[in-house]
Amino acid sequence: MEGTVVVTLVAVVASVMFLIIWAVTPTVFWPMIHELYGAATGKMVRSDAELIALARRWIICDWFRVGLIAVGFLASVRAISLPITAQKSSTV
Repeated sequence: MEGTVVVTLVAVVASVMFLIIWAVTPTVFWPMIHELYGAATGKMVRSDAELIALARRWIICDWFRVGLIAVGFLASVRAISLPITAQKSSTV
């Protein structure tokens, strides 16, 4: 019984990491990328200080996202690697 609980918990952790990444990427990263691209192509005017701060914020958030991806990947690998013990039937 305990092995099944561990596998379920690890699978839930992997799923939660996926959902967080799935929600954060379009809501946080895409607007920052849009601003950086707009400034690089000249479609948006930003000061150098604003662009440096935005690029630094993007790098920090991206490393956070890389960490979430790593945790989710490792949890997925662990979930499929753990043996699931068969339950003994109580019938005689």
